Formats: sequence, structure tokens, C-alpha cells
Amino acid sequence: SCKTSTRYSREDRKGIIESFQEEEGFNVLILSPEVAGVGLNIVKANHVIHYERWWNPATENQATDRVYRLGQKKDVYVYYLVNTDPKNEFRTFDEKLNLLLDQCLHYLF
Repeated sequence: SCKTSTRYSREDRKGIIESFQEEEGFNVLILSPEVAGVGLNIVKANHVIHYERWWNPATENQATDRVYRLGQKKDVYVYYLVNTDPKNEFRTFDEKLNLLLDQCLHYLF
């Protein structure tokens, strides 16, 4: 189900998540990191794809954590897509941000 509006009521969000979790088979749910990071439990999902790096790693982590909740019975796979220059002549913004975030994480841990 797609809506053009980015604003959903709490009931709409709850219904979308319930529908996603009740359907058997392969399902896709596309959420922005902002939306996915606030109070959702999506334990029927087991693949998280970040289509672009978020400047705040805590926001990315919160979005990823939605599938790591009590009741998760599957292995969870997380992917970070990073746009690159096909000719490899320069570093893209995504590559620079990815490098910066990786360096920050290594520094913290």
C-alpha cells in the first residue's frame, strides 16, 4: 500500500505494521530512518536495507533495532548501500559520509 502523504496517524502506522507482519511470504516495507526509529516493532522482518547513509548513526541504529525485538525468530541482515562513481574518478558524498561514520564508530568502540 502506498500513500503520497508522509504523515500517517498512529492508527494508520499500526495497521500497516500489523498487515506487514500478518502476511505470509515475501513482503516489503519501506520506511525512512526517522519513521522506523520511533516506537515500531517489526519482528517479522529480517532484512534491513539502508538506501543511503544517515548523518546520525544513532538514527540508523534505532531504525535497524526495530527488527531486533523480543519475538524475533529469524537471523537479521543489515545492508548499507553506498553510491559510488562508476569510473572511480572521485569519492562521492555517500562514500565520504560512510568513511566518516565508520571512523567514528571505530573510535567509539
